[in-house]
Parts: sequence; structure tokens; C-alpha cells
Amino acid sequence: MESIKEAVAIWTVAARRLIDSCRDSYERFFEHANPVSCDNGKLVIGGFDVITHAFAVDNFSGELRDALRDINGRDYDFELSMDYPELKVPLVPVSDTKRKEDIIKPPIVKPVIPPQSQYTFENFVVGEENRHAYLMAKAAATQPGLYNPLFIYGDSGIGKTHLLRSIEYDLLVNSPDVRVVCLSCRELIDRYYRILTERGDLYELRDSLRCCDVLLVDDIYLLDGKHRLQDEFFDIFNALYDEGKQIVLTSDKQPCDMQDIDKRLTTRFEQGVVTEALMPGYESRMAILMNKRREVMAEHPLSDELLEMLASRIQSSVRTLFGAFFRLTTTLSMSGRDSMSGGEGERILHSVLIKESRALSVADIQQAVASHFSVTLPEMLGKCRQTSVAEPRMMAMFLCRELTGKSTTEIGSLFGRDHATVINAEKRVKLLCDKKPMFRQSLEQLRRSLRRG
Repeated sequence: MESIKEAVAIWTVAARRLIDSCRDSYERFFEHANPVSCDNGKLVIGGFDVITHAFAVDNFSGELRDALRDINGRDYDFELSMDYPELKVPLVPVSDTKRKEDIIKPPIVKPVIPPQSQYTFENFVVGEENRHAYLMAKAAATQPGLYNPLFIYGDSGIGKTHLLRSIEYDLLVNSPDVRVVCLSCRELIDRYYRILTERGDLYELRDSLRCCDVLLVDDIYLLDGKHRLQDEFFDIFNALYDEGKQIVLTSDKQPCDMQDIDKRLTTRFEQGVVTEALMPGYESRMAILMNKRREVMAEHPLSDELLEMLASRIQSSVRTLFGAFFRLTTTLSMSGRDSMSGGEGERILHSVLIKESRALSVADIQQAVASHFSVTLPEMLGKCRQTSVAEPRMMAMFLCRELTGKSTTEIGSLFGRDHATVINAEKRVKLLCDKKPMFRQSLEQLRRSLRRG
């Protein structure tokens, strides 16, 4: 019985996340799924037939894993089963999903503007790492078509979806006559296959997208390998672009890194503004956490000490940062105590912090940068001041400061320098990125490869 209760609780959270990220897919494949059990961190979900089971496994395993991440501080595994069709557990209220007869709707239905949204420009914390992406997103909302298309890329969990949804919300509030379509690429893929299966043609898909004024698509890189849909999207893109309609796309990869997407599309993506959103730095992470603390308004909020620990130790993604924040907030709230020490917070987040810290060392970064620029480690750690060695050395110091959480003194000692040299290197790297596009491109490439391990 306890296993079933836990399964229901876990699946309820995951189901709501699936509705938010890919509503069409949820209704088609998961609305009648049943949580069966949850043992040893694996959730068993039943109620699938042969067709829905195969399609869900092949196409939506990634979405399910994302939906089951960081629930009560744990990432759950899952198993989809074709057994247990008789189990009926009410999960999400009917009002939270569309009725089956309402799935096919007119091309554009103006959504009701919510009184509040978690995705607005006002609650997006702006730092040097994401300022350009933020300004371009604001321009897309206030002057649609000025920068077209707008392509925002960056690692997962750093705020790209927040910016996309902020554009949508801003337009709904301030420009109600502008017709906006905002969807994830996974929703686009699911809609494509559903319409093709049920109708035999794609007129409905073309009409629903071509009649909008602003098209917003999240995670466009998921078109990878889907060549027929790429052809359709190419035509839709051209039609909207030729009419001056605003197109905004987000991706984990920049266009030139998309391997199995038609070159015609990637060149279209690059013909407007391509901008990167990076993981916020320490100051921005602190601002994000302080904003979240104000929003939560917990009776016993987390101390500044705990926020500083989170901001300094968690650097992989904002999503992970929020997960750790809520884990500590929930633990403190349930304990009935007024406060929590930094040491206790570290013990609670032990597995998360280990995962954050184990990936990179200063030596890893030194070796990666040296290999990228074809210099030797003795040259990098030596006294050579030639530009071909000095600039990679400064970049390595910059990346160590950004990715390892070590102090300037610690990093300096590992390079045979003092802390002032590391501080100066950080400043110089930012200036070099502005002056030398190739230098900035190398920094971005190394940052992505190091973070991905």
C-alpha cells in the first residue's frame, strides 16, 4: 500500500510537469496511464497498450526522465508496463487537461492571460552571462520582427525557456491583438504525427502555424533526424519570415552544431540574431536565490549562509539550483525548527554537491585548454608571455574560476601565480571576448565540452 501511495504522489508531480512541457503528448499517451508501484527509486506506470507503449518508449523517454527528476530531492527511474489496465487513480483534475472532443481546435485560440506567471521578464535575473539574450528577447516582445529570426542557445537549465515564455506572456498582456503560438519542439513533433495519422495531410498543421504573428519554438534541435518534418518547418519558416512575422527559437546547440538538420534550415536560423545564454555567475545565482526566497515567503526562510553555499557550490544549471533550494526549504519547514546550519545543509545535499564537484578539477581544465590551443602544460604553467601562450593561460584561469568554485588564491597557486593574477585574467578574458570573436568562440566551445564531461 505504501508503495502505491508513493507511486501516486510521484506520478502526480510528473504528470503535471508533462502537461506543462508537452500537453499534446500527455493527453495522447499518458492521460490514462496508472501509477502502480514505486520501489527502490523506480516508478512502474501501467495501462499502456502495444502501440502507445512502443511509441512512448521510443519517443518520450527523455521527457519522462526530465519529469521524474528532483522530486523530493531524488531522480526516479521508470518502467512502462502493458499490465494493470484496470487500475484507476485520479491524478490531474479534468479542468487541467483538454477533453478529448476539444483536441482539434481552430488554428489560433487566444489563451486567457493568467494574473501571474513564473515566466516574466520582471522575475528573470539579468547578469553579464545572459544580458544580450535578455535584451534580444525583450526586443522580440516589444518590436516583433526587428531581429528576425532570434535564435537563443545554451546549456540545459539556464533560462532559455523562461525567456521564451516571457516573450509570450509580455505579448499576451501588452499586445492582445498579436497572435502568438508558443510550443516546444516535442509538442510540434507530436502534433505533426497526430495530424498526419488522423488526417492524412498536413493542412491543419500548416494553417495553425502560418496564421500566427509570432512563432516561439523551444528546443528546436529536436528536429534532428526528422527530415520530412524539417521540410514542412522550412516552408512554414519561410512563409512567416517573408511576411515579417517574428520567429524565436531556442536550442541546446547553436545552428552550426546541429548535425542531422538540413543545411537550408540552419542557414535560415543564422540569418537573424544568434545569441547565447550562459549559466549565471555567482552574483546572479545569489540574486536568483534571494528572489526565490522572497517568492516562497517561508515561515523560516533559508539563511544567507545557506544561499551563499548553494550559489557557490551549484554551477551546472539553474534547474539544479532551484531543486537544491526547495529541498532545503522543505526539510527546514518539516523539521519545525527556525534555522539550519550550513553544515547541515551540505549533509542534506551531499549527493548533489558531490555530483557538482566531481566532474572537473583545475588539472582537467588546464589539460583541455592546452590541448585546444596546442600548447604544452609546462608552457602554460611557465613564464612565457607570448600571446599564443598567455591568452590560453588566462582562459584556463577564467574557466577554473567559473567551473570549479575554487578561490582565486587556490587557482593562482596551481598555476604558479598569486590571486591578483587570476583576478586580472578574469578581467582580460572578458575584454578579449569582446575584441576577438575567435577567442570567444573557443571559450564557449571549451566551456560546453568541459561541462558535458
